[in-house]
Amino acid sequence: MNGTTGALSPLGTFVAGGAISNCEFNDAEDRMYVAHAIAGEGRITTYTRTVTTGALAPLGTPAVVPVVPPGAGGAGGAGGAGGAAGAPPVTLANTQTLTFDRERHFLAAPNYNANNVYVYAVATDGSVGALVSSRADGNNAHHAVFTLNNNFVMVPYLGSNQISVYGFNAATGALTPSSTVTLPVMTGPRHIALHPSGTWLYSINETSGGAGSATGTIDLFSVNQTTGAVAFVMTTSVPLPTGYSGLKNGSEIDIAPAGDLLFVSMRLDNAAMGSLVSYMINPTTGALTLIEQESSRGITPRHFSLSKDRRLLVVGNQGSNTIAVFSVDPATGAMTFIADRDVCLSPRFARMAIDQ
Repeated sequence: MNGTTGALSPLGTFVAGGAISNCEFNDAEDRMYVAHAIAGEGRITTYTRTVTTGALAPLGTPAVVPVVPPGAGGAGGAGGAGGAAGAPPVTLANTQTLTFDRERHFLAAPNYNANNVYVYAVATDGSVGALVSSRADGNNAHHAVFTLNNNFVMVPYLGSNQISVYGFNAATGALTPSSTVTLPVMTGPRHIALHPSGTWLYSINETSGGAGSATGTIDLFSVNQTTGAVAFVMTTSVPLPTGYSGLKNGSEIDIAPAGDLLFVSMRLDNAAMGSLVSYMINPTTGALTLIEQESSRGITPRHFSLSKDRRLLVVGNQGSNTIAVFSVDPATGAMTFIADRDVCLSPRFARMAIDQ
């Protein structure tokens, strides 16, 4: 990708061996961590990345993501999750996202189908190591974000309409239940974004009140870094395209490094072009002011990412098998479509890395 123009050109393809849900880089971007499923088994695979060429190569043995934590027995509490009464058993944990703790010694992996969040140690060579901790305190764990002081981790449970807060032991990776906040309306918190100040938390909600609601929603919470307490503050609407009245599925959320701009994606249905929506963040209250809504130029924009200089945004349009690139005005948050291209079947995420 041309860092100035955003133009895309083919470079290489690397086979991961199974359906991929998401990925994460380490700080140096010479390691890439992929959450995927191989032969019905969840795994997290570490790849080395050559920073000058982008080339990937597997490192070590993939970490297995079990449905039930080893030695946990049945479902519930700190254990894993079997099928509900009368339901078929869960066969795939379905890891949704990967998030480093603030010291980059552990990797958190929430699992949608199994309802749990796992914490893995990171080995000295950068590969994913042993499973050291787990919790399952709601339905459909979907994300994990650590507080700035690394003392707590926040996990949205989409199916339970709640965000659970855990105490985090930065020496061992252990999770301890701390508190839970329930969203004011059943909207299904999917992904969350912590403001760079550490005092505000934003949730993009997947179900947003159902198909009959007029808009999607973002919820704002205050965060107490000392106690880990999360408290609801307000709800902001996410507009839909003019004339659209179908399903809406809030997807991704991100905040520009300066803390002044917030972006979300809306997947809508399986036929309509999805949306990218930008907001200005009030520096005093954290309240959001709509800047604009832009077409994602594809169906089902599942995930997007911003460049480190926040001048480019790239989105994976899962239903169109494309990725699209937008320039971003770093002062106003306005987005301008630059380029797109066909890629693989069902691109579920898109992340940018720097050619060093």
